[in-house]
Amino acid sequence: MSARGLRRLTSASLLALAAASPVAAAPATPAAPAVRGWRDVVKPPLPSFQAPAPVRIAFPNGLIVFLQEDHELPLVSGSIWIRGGSR
Repeated sequence: MSARGLRRLTSASLLALAAASPVAAAPATPAAPAVRGWRDVVKPPLPSFQAPAPVRIAFPNGLIVFLQEDHELPLVSGSIWIRGGSR
């Protein structure tokens, strides 16, 4: 068999396999409703959110720390605000 014939046979075999695959035979899912703009997008209601009140801790050296714990995610973050410049 020539190279051209082998290519045709391979192409025909792949086409037959693709046509017989369960993905091709699966029923089509219903199409999503047409959305014309961002205002037409349906938004689910958000769950209520209550942030816990921060705890104020004052150290003897004058450092004040506001601690707000949230045990939902294992993350630790911090911010430092320093008064600078002339008063």
